[in-house]
Amino acid sequence: MMIGFEVKTLRRRGLVMFGRFALVVTAIALPVFVLASQSEPLPPIEEWLGQDTLVVLKVEEPKAVLDVLLDPAWHEDLKEIPEIRGLLESPQFNQFVGIVRYIEMRLATDWESALRTLAGDEVTIALGPKGRAMIIVDCDDAGLLNKLHQILLEHARDEARRRGDPDRVASKVYRGVTGWTFSGGEEVHALIGRRLVVSNNGDWVKELVDRRADKSADCLAKAKWFQAARQATSEASVATMCVNLAQIKELPRPAKLLRDPENPLGVLLAAELPEAITSASWLAVGLTVEGRTITVQVRTDGRLPEPDHFASFALGGDARGALPNLQVPGRLAAFSLSRDLAKFYRGKDELFPDRTSGLIFFENMMGIFFTGRHFSEEVLPHLSSEIRLVVAQQTYDPEVGTPTIQIPAFALVFRMRHPEKFAVIMEEAWQKALGLINFTRGQQAQPGLLLDRAEHAGVRYTVAAFSAADVEDRQNLDVRFNFSPTLVCCGAYLIMSSTEALARQLIDAVREESQKDVEPIQGVHTIVEMDGEGLHQILQANRESLIRQNMVEKGHSRDQAEAEVGLLLALISLFKGATLELGAQDGSPIAEMKIALSP
Repeated sequence: MMIGFEVKTLRRRGLVMFGRFALVVTAIALPVFVLASQSEPLPPIEEWLGQDTLVVLKVEEPKAVLDVLLDPAWHEDLKEIPEIRGLLESPQFNQFVGIVRYIEMRLATDWESALRTLAGDEVTIALGPKGRAMIIVDCDDAGLLNKLHQILLEHARDEARRRGDPDRVASKVYRGVTGWTFSGGEEVHALIGRRLVVSNNGDWVKELVDRRADKSADCLAKAKWFQAARQATSEASVATMCVNLAQIKELPRPAKLLRDPENPLGVLLAAELPEAITSASWLAVGLTVEGRTITVQVRTDGRLPEPDHFASFALGGDARGALPNLQVPGRLAAFSLSRDLAKFYRGKDELFPDRTSGLIFFENMMGIFFTGRHFSEEVLPHLSSEIRLVVAQQTYDPEVGTPTIQIPAFALVFRMRHPEKFAVIMEEAWQKALGLINFTRGQQAQPGLLLDRAEHAGVRYTVAAFSAADVEDRQNLDVRFNFSPTLVCCGAYLIMSSTEALARQLIDAVREESQKDVEPIQGVHTIVEMDGEGLHQILQANRESLIRQNMVEKGHSRDQAEAEVGLLLALISLFKGATLELGAQDGSPIAEMKIALSP
């Protein structure tokens, strides 16, 4: 009786939940394509894919990935998160569990064992032209896969009859292959021995079947770009992705982005990567897992521009490499860049042939702040190529109060080539900028910044702050009280900070660094570090503001907004930190990211 009840519930209301379970179990969508032979040896899937394939993502050790996702200790940590615990106790999840139990009974195994068996020894996602997509799973047990297919087929037929559209489920034989669709042709799929093939395009599946039958046909395995990309990935990778850049660059949107960059800041951060991609024919990504650390490495055959090229401003010209990031208490993120700013700005006409209004405005403001000095010849050459950005949590002065919206403190740190000359120039520009801010706020009848000179550890600096003398509610201050703009010239270091407290911490940090004689890291032009725990804390502090924003932007009720924000915070709590390094090796760009999950 209990099973009968569950089946009726499934037929009435469980289509979506059942589909989700099938997605988890098979790592694919619902459709399937069944082939007769169960004992056929399986060649590498690249021998069945065409040379027009644009992207191939292969999870070559699915069980290693599942070991991370199914780690019992991690699951216990998840259950301690209120939002996750609430989800696990919800009626919808209980219904889902009932469906899982029913599937386990039909397959005669538990869901975790079934998932590992069905994931098998390789999962491949392929993308082709005109929006074509395909998922291929090489399962360990063809019999178990067939059982699952039979369950899905029974349910699909029941659902089609309930809708009064029995033709939604159909089959057709092509070259010995019985092809199925569960959605009237929107997707098709095939079982070839223990290999499951799923696609949103029936013609693409037919082409795959053709290459299976004709082993002399051109295939992805014979493509030189794919061979080179595969060789560039580490043998220790549990997943790899190979991208046919030569064909992707011919698509309208990528071609336009490479040809006509619009955002100067984006180009500055991307450095020489766009130029390298322009000459590249492939890109390879390898993913390795060690404990709870995931490492992603990116390689390509693109060549970096020559040192005298206008786009060579990250490791060419005066750029020498990125410095290690600075450490301060409560640090949330840190960026260290190697950028020859003078060379970058001198190449603006080639980099941005279309003068945007934003660029024109920036040039006009720099002319005012620096008293008509030529920005690329008389200002930027005073700064070395080492640029660092620090983002940290704020600790608010109890005598001033706490803003309703808490914004992290942030600061830019440069090293000056001629501090005895440039410090005065920068001080004048800084005070002009603050004066313009005060003038603009005054026009809007808003309070202005009060300028002062202060000292820390023997270093004099300029600080500006908003007065709280007339504010009564000190626990709900305006957002402006997140800022106390501060300029510090400490030896060769130039610090521009959003708060005085962070500026003081950075004075200590750069003094400690100067005593160690730290040198740039050769071959690395970008280092990014993020702290997951700190990010979670700052979002938690702004939880109420995030909920209100969610309600306004998405039209959610408060309960819905609280649930969505709570889930976001829960997911971020699983993230311990990440590090990204960009640079060059043997004349080609390289990238490596490490992501640490919470213990």
